[in-house]
Parts: sequence; structure tokens; C-alpha cells
Amino acid sequence: MRPVLARKTRMQRILVLLTTALLLVACGGGPPAEAPAAPTAIPTPAAATIDTLRLVYWQTPRGLNPHLTIATRDLEPARLIYEPLASVDKSNTLVPILAAEIPSIENGLVTADLTSVIWKLKDGVTWSDGRPFTANDVRFTWQFAMAEGINADSRSVYSIIEDVEVVDPLTARVVFRFPTLAWDQPFVGLRGMILPQHIFEPFVAAGDRAGALSAAPVGTGPYTLTEFRTLETLFLGYELVATNKLIFDANPRFREAGKPYFPRIEWRGGGTADEAARLVLSPSDVDQADYAWNLTTSPDLLADLEARGAGRVLTNLGPFVERISINATDPNPATGERSDPDTTGPEYLMRDPLVREAISLAIDRERIVKLFPPGSEVTSNIIVAPDIYNSTGTAIPYDPARAARLLDQAGWVVGADGIREREGVKLRLIYQASANKLRQQTQQVVAESLRNIGVAIEIVVIDPNLYTDRTIAETNLYRFYAHFQQLFFGNVTTDPMPILAFWTCPQIPRASNGWQGSNFERFCNPEFDALFAEAQREINPDRRRALIIRMNNLIVESVAAIPLVRRSQASVVANSIEGVDLTPWDADVWNIHNWRRVNP
Repeated sequence: MRPVLARKTRMQRILVLLTTALLLVACGGGPPAEAPAAPTAIPTPAAATIDTLRLVYWQTPRGLNPHLTIATRDLEPARLIYEPLASVDKSNTLVPILAAEIPSIENGLVTADLTSVIWKLKDGVTWSDGRPFTANDVRFTWQFAMAEGINADSRSVYSIIEDVEVVDPLTARVVFRFPTLAWDQPFVGLRGMILPQHIFEPFVAAGDRAGALSAAPVGTGPYTLTEFRTLETLFLGYELVATNKLIFDANPRFREAGKPYFPRIEWRGGGTADEAARLVLSPSDVDQADYAWNLTTSPDLLADLEARGAGRVLTNLGPFVERISINATDPNPATGERSDPDTTGPEYLMRDPLVREAISLAIDRERIVKLFPPGSEVTSNIIVAPDIYNSTGTAIPYDPARAARLLDQAGWVVGADGIREREGVKLRLIYQASANKLRQQTQQVVAESLRNIGVAIEIVVIDPNLYTDRTIAETNLYRFYAHFQQLFFGNVTTDPMPILAFWTCPQIPRASNGWQGSNFERFCNPEFDALFAEAQREINPDRRRALIIRMNNLIVESVAAIPLVRRSQASVVANSIEGVDLTPWDADVWNIHNWRRVNP
């Protein structure tokens, strides 16, 4: 079966926009600002002698604004520049970043009724352009996330906030719309990165999302972006990949003396996961790297490369689930908008619960999990972490015989060509996924499983840089012009509520809302929305946990999405690098200021 490859058409222009923005700011463009104090001079050795940390990410970033993306390929490099008030380590413990301390009821910074929290900020922190970091920036980040014209992807995390009061330059009081156990979610971790008000306020005033996405980043973090270079676009197997190189230099105003240890980072984006693994674990004299991220490649290949002794594999089992989303609307209606619930007729075949259940039962997950990195697990849940939210009430067996009986019951009869049909319509379904060897292998397993019960599958492969681009109708996952699409998705906060918001009815992308929202499946269930509203206000931890598990079960029981694998992220690091401390709740580079080279 030859896959259909959706080709890249706009990546070059997007990267040019970002590069142009950097040049404009360097030449005096952008909003006016006070003249910053000169940074402390740091001696810079000749380029040939700089100890450069080389990172390889097989996906290319599109932009570095952490509130305008759902893609970890963008959040990872953004985290070198931007920082949250706090983060969560691998033991699920809050640790301060820009905050002076972690709030609690015990220290009086969280009110006993859970209606507000006070964040005290570290003194003396400045943005990389010399402007002071203050509580005004915390308040502004909330305003940015909620601004109508910006349509921030982080909005669901901040929607529980009523107001952010600036008590003084180093104190912000966050007031919630109702008592909430999620007081520790806004301004924390990947969704908590603080934006500088003096840079982004004009974009909010103008409702200019595109400008805010391409603006030159200014942060408090250990590095600043000095170059964003587009390289080339290559065909690698099934994959059409853009490649680029980002150069980051140490932020001379970073608050921790003597850090970061590396004066420069070279960030290589694009290529393939196999290639990235080899650059670290089997380097050549002229082409090598120190770290490679999220390697969706063969466990056997990783084991073979690790045995060569140049580096080690790090696994990070977190909240991310590889799932198949089922489109509840029609991608090819006779009339009206494609994949739009407002114009789709009632006879669309994927609305039949028997068909959805049959498809789920026919997929061999045990065969699929063997394709994934070490530590990955078969799952029947959408919410898998923290572990307290992992439901034991779901189970999706592999039962192709029962799947065939359900299709018989639904009136789909096997034709002479082996493909089921009903009333002259063949059961032929489009299944799309982003270009990646592991995903294409999964597509092939699923297609074979479904072919065995009489369902024909057309595989479509999409450039990953276009998959999350809302501006390209044919290929983006929000428009969802297919019957199935495969996603790697999970809650990036320790509270699952922000991601569960994606399945509420108002989050359905449709023509009337400009295809905004992240309810890819077009799942709309009044019971689910009522449970969500109740869970938002529930302050009894046990009752809230039960509500969250019930919402997970509703998604699985209705077969709105088919969870396949709780995916372990496998990264590799050279043996000469120490200090890497992965957590499932932040970027791999969250503590990169502590990375250093030993035994070079």
C-alpha cells in the first residue's frame, strides 16, 4: 500500500518571518523600550575554542512563543529562553524557578478556601534586554493567554483565573473564579512560561497572533537566540523534512553566577530520529551531537547503538498517549463544509457506535507497542498520569472476531473484493498521521488489522511541520480532513483538567469559529461537559479524582478516540555530558543551566 504524502508548501516562509523579526528588532524595530543597562561583559573565546553544546531535535520548530503552540518541538527551544514561576520535577514536587518560594496553605500564601494564591518573585531578575522582571509580567502573561485576538493554546490553563493583582513589583496575587485545587497550574511548567509585557503588549492590543508568534524572543532564561537559520528540505524515506539550525548564546544577565556552563548551544532541527540517535551514540569525527530528543525509533536500534559505548539512552514515561482520533463529522460531505458538525448529514458512517467499537477491537496493540521506545506500555486510557488518574475501569481487548460480528450487525457485508459495503457504499477510510517512521509502521499494522475484518484504509502521510499549522486547510489536524488521525498527546500539567477541556463541546473546531479549538474528534457529550464543570469547582481531592476518571472513561467508552500506547520518550545523551535531569512535566532542557561537560 503506497501512502499519500502531503507535501510541504509554507515552512520556508514561516521561518523567514521569524528570521526577519529577529533582524528588525536588532535594527531597532518593534515597540519602544527604555535603554537597558549594559550587560556584564563575558569573555568570548574564539569560535573554534567555544565549548558548544550540540542538540539534535528531529522536528523543526515553527516559532518560539510558548503560548502559541501545542507542539513540543516549539516548547523545547522556547524553554531555553522563557521560564515559569515554578516547575514540577520527576517526583511530582513543585520547585521554584522565578518564584522566591513555593506557596502553600502552611506558609500563608495559599488561602485556606483555595480562592487565591500569592506568588513572591525572586529579586534582581531581568529580561535578557535589561528590563526588570516584575509582577506586571505575571499579570500580563495571564492577559496574553486569555486575549480573544491571540487565541492562545494555553488558554485552558488560565481560564480559571478571575484576576491577577500586582501587590508590588515582586508580589502577584492570583484570584480564581471559584475555589480550586488547580491553584498550582497557571504559571507553572511548560504552560507557565512568563512573557515580557514590554515586548508583547502591542500584539495583544492589535489582536496580532502572527506578530506575537514571529516576534524575537526576550526571556529570563539561561540562553538568548542569536540565529535562526533555514537549511534545506529533504526527502528521507516516507518523510519530507525541513531542517534548520538555531544558535543560542549564554544570557549574560542570567541570575545564577557562573551559569550556564556552556557558552553556546547549536540546535539542529529536522532529519530523522534514526539519524539523531546515531549522531550521539555512533558519532563520526566530523558529525556528532551531545543530546538527541524523543527518539521515535526502533528499540533494537537504540540498544545496538548504546552498546557502542559513546552515550546512553534515557527513558521518560510520562503523560503522553499515542492515540487514533476518530472524526465524528464527515470529511467529504455531499454538501457543506468538510469535517464541520454544522453541515454534516446524520448518516455519516463514523457516527455509528458499532463501527467505532469494531475498529477499536480489531487493532492489535500488543503488536504496536513493540514498535515504540523502551518502557512504553499498552493503554486503554487517555489520561495516564499522574498515576492516581489512571482508570482501572477501561479495557480494550484485541478481538477481531467480535469486531467482524459488530460490522455484520451494523449492516456492513463483505463484498466480492473482500471490502465491506452497505447500500452500495464501500467501507473505505482515510487514515492520516505525521511523517515519522514509527507512525508509518503503526499505520501499516492498523491498516492490516482492519483489512482482516473487511475495512479498506487509505494511508496519508503529512509533513509534521504542516500537521499543526492551522493556516493550511488540507493538512492540519484541526480541520481533520480524514476519518482517522494519529496523535501523540497528553496533559503537560500535573492536573489533567486543561487537556480534558479539549473534549468539551465549545472546543470543537468549525468554520463558524475559524477552526479554533482542540476538540479534534468533534466529541460533544452533555454529560462530559457537566462533569467537567463540576470537577472545576470540586475541592475534595477524592471526588475530583473520580470525576476526572469518569470523563476519561466517557471518551474511551464512546470510542471518540482509541488509545494505543502510553509512550515512553527515549532520548540519548553523550557520556561526556552530566546534569541532565528529565521530568515528564517540563521540557528536557528545563535545567540546562546545570548541564556540563566532563571527560571531553
